[in-house]
Amino acid sequence: MTDTEQLPPLTYEEPSIGRLSAQLRRLRERGPVTKILTPAGDVAWLITRYAEMKKLLLDPRLVRTHPDPANGPKYANNPFMEKLMSRVAPADFNAEHARDRAALNPLFSARRMMELQPAMARHVDEALDRMIAKGPPAELHAELSEPVTFRVLYNFLGIPADETEEYLSLYRRVADLRDPEHALGGLGDLLAYLSSLVERKRDASDENVISMLANAGLPNEELAKLVLMLSGGHGTTSSNINMGVILFAANPDQRELVVNDPSLMPSAVEEVVRMAKTGESFVPRYAHGDIEVGGVTIRDGDLVLTDHTFANYDDRVFDDPEKFDVTRSPNPHLGFSWGSWHCIGTSLARLELATAFTGILRRLPNLRLTIDLEDITSGGHRLASGVEEVPIAW
Repeated sequence: MTDTEQLPPLTYEEPSIGRLSAQLRRLRERGPVTKILTPAGDVAWLITRYAEMKKLLLDPRLVRTHPDPANGPKYANNPFMEKLMSRVAPADFNAEHARDRAALNPLFSARRMMELQPAMARHVDEALDRMIAKGPPAELHAELSEPVTFRVLYNFLGIPADETEEYLSLYRRVADLRDPEHALGGLGDLLAYLSSLVERKRDASDENVISMLANAGLPNEELAKLVLMLSGGHGTTSSNINMGVILFAANPDQRELVVNDPSLMPSAVEEVVRMAKTGESFVPRYAHGDIEVGGVTIRDGDLVLTDHTFANYDDRVFDDPEKFDVTRSPNPHLGFSWGSWHCIGTSLARLELATAFTGILRRLPNLRLTIDLEDITSGGHRLASGVEEVPIAW
């Protein structure tokens, strides 16, 4: 048996709500940085502990691209993902990453977030009006989480109201990874649409992402890629709304704390984000130079997999990490990543989650799930996979 054959395989799993799966527990027992076989059959380093992950997320030698994308180790055999991950050379990645963040940062100012909040609250209330009028049971994802996050995103980005269906159709084609070649073709169509929209938005006075960045002089193609990157945020946020409602429903004592004391909502949001990952979410990165971490040497060109699930359930950092505790403090989770990888849309996500949970708990304080936690499944075929069906009653 070769050394490679002795490595544990990393396999896709259905969600484990509020806990680490048996597979992740076994891999963590092997050490904070351990070699595994990816679903593509290649060797990778898996980071399983908080301290080591935080250290690596701060290391500029860890980037999203491989020097030779065609021959580098892969997390999955997926040409669409390879296309997204290989648009710049490793030597240029950090500079481009910093440029993109500098362009986007002003768009997430506190003033702009406060301006968005009333519309968010209105979208949540309108969705709840429809659900309550129909009566229980309801399916939260389709009736609230997805439509609300899409409407907020489209308004924020500047997608014209009469083109949202076209954009949604293109995005869903790209995000569905069951046919990677089809998704890859969809990526070209989506970027072409966005490039055309950027051109139409130039010299417009609208206060939205596309207009403001277009008027700042970013080339059409680069701006289209930035908009596509931001579009992925709706999937994560809608999944976090779903998971938050599941956690509140499964922990009625914690739900009651927030219902009776709304000042706990900010800490409740942080706890939801800490626990919200449901299935595999291993972000592939590559070492650009040798890196010493966790007692091992990650070599130049090695594939490194990070998943914040591990960090956020690390019992060396969090007391009783599988307990949903809306009063948890401190709560130094890595749900929004860390360092230069820290999610650019964190302020928008926090505001959207707090607005959604406030509306839901105010109007449905006794909500409950209509299925067992073990029967909840994920949309693992999607680019931003997560729980996509949350049947509730009240």
